[in-house]
Amino acid sequence: MQYLNIADNDLLYAMTPNEYNRKIKGVMLRDVQTYENMTIQAIFNAQATNGKRITAKKLFDAERARQNILHPKEQKEKERASRDYTYLQRALAAMNRSKEGSE
Repeated sequence: MQYLNIADNDLLYAMTPNEYNRKIKGVMLRDVQTYENMTIQAIFNAQATNGKRITAKKLFDAERARQNILHPKEQKEKERASRDYTYLQRALAAMNRSKEGSE
């Protein structure tokens, strides 16, 4: 309840599941915004002290975090499609060869 800024239990229990889920997503998006603001502050500090070139995306990818919150299934599918299974396939082939050699 403290994350949702709701002090009344009756109001919390009167929410529908959809309302509650939207509130939770709103809180999560607010946290993403806070982290994004902190990364921008870090960039300003780094540039002021060192003059280094640094981007907000290197510190925190806010857009990806928002996509993970709003569309979690799509993000999982993209990550699954981009995985490289060559090491797994090589390891399985090696295990099969060693199994055949021991028989």
